[in-house]
Amino acid sequence: MGIHVKEDGGMCGDVDFEAAQAVVGAITPVPGGVGTVTTSVLAAHVIEAAGRKEDGA
Repeated sequence: MGIHVKEDGGMCGDVDFEAAQAVVGAITPVPGGVGTVTTSVLAAHVIEAAGRKEDGA
């Protein structure tokens, strides 16, 4: 999943939002959905996983 810049400079996601709503438990619009918070949480999880791997866990 990602964000694409259209020819007119606008942004859109790569998922058919209306069709996906019928089959998913949760969805966020692009643009306007999750962003920096998700990125921060993902980074924290990667750092934690790296630490666990180094510790042999």
